[in-house]
Amino acid sequence: MIGTTKIMMIFVVIVLQILPIIVISYLVCKYLINKNKAHGAEGKSALDIAKEKYAKGEITKKEKMIKHIIYVKSVKEKKV
Repeated sequence: MIGTTKIMMIFVVIVLQILPIIVISYLVCKYLINKNKAHGAEGKSALDIAKEKYAKGEITKKEKMIKHIIYVKSVKEKKV
């Protein structure tokens, strides 16, 4: 049979060794996710970027319209 001492040893192993690893892993993942969000497109949608490029003359009106259609389709797919 398992004695009280062995049960306490198992508990100590779990609390002092495994739990900190889980907590540290969670915190590292959370940090990396937040860091990734901060370096994104600064909250601009693909449509906003296409409008800015069109205003600067970097893309033609036809390209802007194609990007607009693609953006609208992707937004509709996300809602469904």
